[in-house]
Amino acid sequence: MTDLFSSEQVRLRALEPEDLDFLYLWENDAELRESGNTLVPIGRNRLKEYIEKSSEGLMELGMMRLVICLSDDDKPIGAIDLYEYDAFHRRVAVGLFVIPEYRRLGIAVESLRKISHYVLDYLRLHQIIAYVLEDNKPSRMLFEAAGFEHTATLRQWMWHAGDYSDVLLYQLWKR
Repeated sequence: MTDLFSSEQVRLRALEPEDLDFLYLWENDAELRESGNTLVPIGRNRLKEYIEKSSEGLMELGMMRLVICLSDDDKPIGAIDLYEYDAFHRRVAVGLFVIPEYRRLGIAVESLRKISHYVLDYLRLHQIIAYVLEDNKPSRMLFEAAGFEHTATLRQWMWHAGDYSDVLLYQLWKR
């Protein structure tokens, strides 16, 4: 039997109360905030509530976060988010990050492949979308390596680095 959330290299797992400190650092990281939509700092109490609620799942909350770990370790090295779940059109958006010392090791692409298999084959959603800043070449290469296709450009979509930036829409669907 194939494990939906594990491979030889990575394991995607649910959020645990012990992840609070990592989550707090990640959610309040200025570099990560730049590519997201969070405008205010997020406190520990709010994150604690989020962790407690996270067991409800994608269908109930419209979003889901899994922690990225190495397959032989429980230490968080990143996270992968499903959000903008649309039950009618059977699609969801994905975003992820891996801490710098674990980048360029194939961890992000393997995590994307695992979550894509879960979304398309297990949940039987029709497609996954991703928003990528046009100047973020590593993310563009990541999504392309995981089989996503650049299908649209959203002009001046996001305020980034003191100006409006284009965002590329990537899609992956069951063919």
